[in-house]
Amino acid sequence: MKKFLLFFALISLNINLFSFEWPLSDVNKDSFKSYFSQLRGKKISTSLIFKDPEEVKSAEEGRILIIIEDPEDDSDFFPSVLGTAVILSHEDNLHSVYANLDSESLTLNYSDDTFIEEGSILGNTGNTGWQEDENSLEFQIIDTKNTSSINPKVLMTRLESENKYNLSDISLVNRNGEKFPLNTNKTFPAGLYKVYQKRNPVITPAKTTVLYNGIIVDELLYNTIIQENGKVCIKGSKKKYTCSEIYPKDNMFLLGEAMLTPGKITLGISITDSLGQFYTLNYNLITY
Repeated sequence: MKKFLLFFALISLNINLFSFEWPLSDVNKDSFKSYFSQLRGKKISTSLIFKDPEEVKSAEEGRILIIIEDPEDDSDFFPSVLGTAVILSHEDNLHSVYANLDSESLTLNYSDDTFIEEGSILGNTGNTGWQEDENSLEFQIIDTKNTSSINPKVLMTRLESENKYNLSDISLVNRNGEKFPLNTNKTFPAGLYKVYQKRNPVITPAKTTVLYNGIIVDELLYNTIIQENGKVCIKGSKKKYTCSEIYPKDNMFLLGEAMLTPGKITLGISITDSLGQFYTLNYNLITY
């Protein structure tokens, strides 16, 4: 297995490491029902969820850590809503999780610590997890050393194209919860604001950036979900954001935070997708 040199530095720069293969055949930009770090119920999803039923294979060589079939098995990173799941242990403290599988289709004959090759057939997708009766794979990569979950797209063979992320419907929200859409408001009281956009129900960016007069004031890394004090969070430049801050409502998605001081300012907003492509909007505003 290839070593993950400068692991988190590469993730933050959106450099694909090409260390894992996709767990399904013929994966393309339209294969996904829900991206990593998307809202799921009242939590930030640590899974990449596929659309269609298919045979599932191991993304990398490794050892079988556990096969979960007990609905009472539960944790922040391995919740019981995964249903029947196979968890493989790899080098560099990484685990790959293959969930929502059909119990009867499992092909593994194993004892503890059984080694399997990359591409080994694990079974078929099923309806054992929280998939709203849909037969599709739920896939996770967990870094146990850093108590974090990693966007599988970072580690997979790069796709030829990516769904374009629509950067629009931007609003500012102040400490009192007052919302100011930027397409209709250009003048604001000075103060601390969170920057939101209308949530895309499927796609999430790899990184979001907020700039104040051309200077980066916040940057959220949506390729990695960390665990702190029993909660899963997204890391920003100066703080960690919980689910309630990132998704205060089902139709809102956090891009970052900025302190606006009095005067004429330019507020810049940029997002980066999993291929490293970025999109930017700039707003000329007046604060008082």
